[in-house]
Amino acid sequence: MDSAEMLNKLPKKEVFWNAMEIQQIEGFWFAEQYVESMAAFRSEFQPRSDDILLTSFPKTGATWLMALCHNILHLEEEDILTQMNPHDVVPTVDALYLADQVQHVLLHSTTGRLLC
Repeated sequence: MDSAEMLNKLPKKEVFWNAMEIQQIEGFWFAEQYVESMAAFRSEFQPRSDDILLTSFPKTGATWLMALCHNILHLEEEDILTQMNPHDVVPTVDALYLADQVQHVLLHSTTGRLLC
């Protein structure tokens, strides 16, 4: 079974007055637009020993945590967060796949990768 067939067999339901479809993966419900990128990440991602993956529940301070970790890792450099948003500096896995930036960020990074 290919990944498209597998994704089509996942449980689905309409939410928000049928304005949005969500799919269930391993007991968790996700917006349909993220399901394909999540499946791709799970099959393609090769973790390295120097990777840092930040994970948190929504609305629990992820943006603050991203900024804090970025600044700790880059103590000797100019604070880029005075000019940019933490979401522009620390890539999120789902955004990388949606924007087709995976090859650039994950494969061509030579130092430890900070991902959220």
